[in-house]
Amino acid sequence: EKNNALKAILLEYYGYNKSYYDGALSPIDLKILTDIAADSTVSARVGYTMAKIFAMMDRAIAHKEDYAVGISMSSTRIAKYEAINWENRNGWYTGDGMLYVYTNVNDYSPEFWKNVNMKRLPGTTVTTAPRASQNHKGNNYSKALNPYDFVGGAALGNYMVAAMQFDSAVPNNAPTNSNDLYYDEYPNEPNVNFQSTLTGKKAWFVFDDEIICLGGGLSCTDAYNSETIIENRRTNVLKVGGEEVSGKSGSVSGENKLYLGNFGGIYLPGADTVQYNKVTSNGVQFTEVYFDHGKNFSNTKYAYVLLPTYTEQELNDYTPDFQIIVNGGNVMAVKDNSTGITAYVFWKAGTYSNINVSAPCVIMMNETHIAVSDPTQKVSTITVTVSGKAYTFSGLDNGATSILPLQ
Repeated sequence: EKNNALKAILLEYYGYNKSYYDGALSPIDLKILTDIAADSTVSARVGYTMAKIFAMMDRAIAHKEDYAVGISMSSTRIAKYEAINWENRNGWYTGDGMLYVYTNVNDYSPEFWKNVNMKRLPGTTVTTAPRASQNHKGNNYSKALNPYDFVGGAALGNYMVAAMQFDSAVPNNAPTNSNDLYYDEYPNEPNVNFQSTLTGKKAWFVFDDEIICLGGGLSCTDAYNSETIIENRRTNVLKVGGEEVSGKSGSVSGENKLYLGNFGGIYLPGADTVQYNKVTSNGVQFTEVYFDHGKNFSNTKYAYVLLPTYTEQELNDYTPDFQIIVNGGNVMAVKDNSTGITAYVFWKAGTYSNINVSAPCVIMMNETHIAVSDPTQKVSTITVTVSGKAYTFSGLDNGATSILPLQ
């Protein structure tokens, strides 16, 4: 049964991108794959859904019927990015909460990476300060670590929550051993320790057709503006109320719904002002949509909802089926009505409403079960009390999700 299951998966992927595999595989591999495709007893997998937190990698993945999600994070355990052999030298923000939303198998093909603005990667909150291309030496990535350990999440069924506390700075903490120095592999490379005061907390609640993105406790005293990038898509279509926005750049205020080509819908619960830029790089068109937080701000927050694959009509008819219960520096929580799930991010131990937690954690609850994880990977046991009933979760210090039945 494993053999047939693997063949079904291979056929699914082959169907997504046949021309790519036909051109990339070796002759023997292509022969194996085409033989599977010709086998009438094997059918391609369809309707596959899943959600999983890869805690030891600071990654989160969800696979829906119409789209897929990947969240790329960093922590005290996992570096923000890797850059060796002159490769990925501008990958500064790829581990700062980049949110990949695949509505098509080629959304993040080489044409995306060769031409996208690397300072405006979707999902990230960044400073507009200049960054230098950098090359790392050896295996020492201590400078690229996020100084916070609350990075991870929980999954319950095909739904998940991921959360990340972040710091944009790359601190000056080079090892004393010159053989391990980080940016000095080549004499002409700048020995840059990127300085920034931008810090904050981010969470992603992935339910059925909605990805609810929250940010809280955002602060920065730099001389540069800071931005949260909602999307950066290969398209030149951005519509509000069925009408294309005017000009190559501008802002949209007082509107809840934006339609982005090659993606779907964006819903703004607070009708907050967003900025947009339409840019062309080497003939490839991009539309950037983002919040501009300005300069010298403290305890700022944001909220937006992504509706992948929505048509213009579906977006026009959309009525939110969720409630943002709280979006703060201590707790973030969202209730999704269609799935019956309420999810919480407790950034520290304490009480909110009818729930008390003994340590920082992420919680997902439906009518029958409660799931808990420790994103810090430091606490083995956490007690969660719901309306006076205590639940004790153990074995959490590897970032795994533990699930218990509600009583």
